[in-house]
Amino acid sequence: MPSLPRRILPLMQCASLLAVSACASQERLTPIYPPSVDVQALVEPKPKPSPDIVTSARAAAEYDVAVETWGDRVSAAGGRVCRWLNANGASFDCPVEP
Repeated sequence: MPSLPRRILPLMQCASLLAVSACASQERLTPIYPPSVDVQALVEPKPKPSPDIVTSARAAAEYDVAVETWGDRVSAAGGRVCRWLNANGASFDCPVEP
C-alpha cells in the first residue's frame, strides 16, 4: 500500500497547476454586433394600409410608395448585415451594394 505522502503528491501537483493557470493574464472578450441602425431597420414594421386605399387612387398610390420604400430599406439593411457578417467570419451569398 502506497504511503500517504505518495498519494497526496499527485493531488498537490494538480492543485498547483490550477493555481498557476489562474495567474495567467486574462483576455477580455468583447462581443461584436452588427450596426444597430441596420438591425433596427430589419425589424421595422410594414406600413399598415388604411381603408382609404379602396376608394382613393391617391391613398392607394401613397400606400404603394410607402410599402416600396419600406421594402427597399429592409432589403438594403439586410444586405449590409449580411456583408458585415461575412466581414466577421461568416460565408453567406450577399447582395452587392447598390
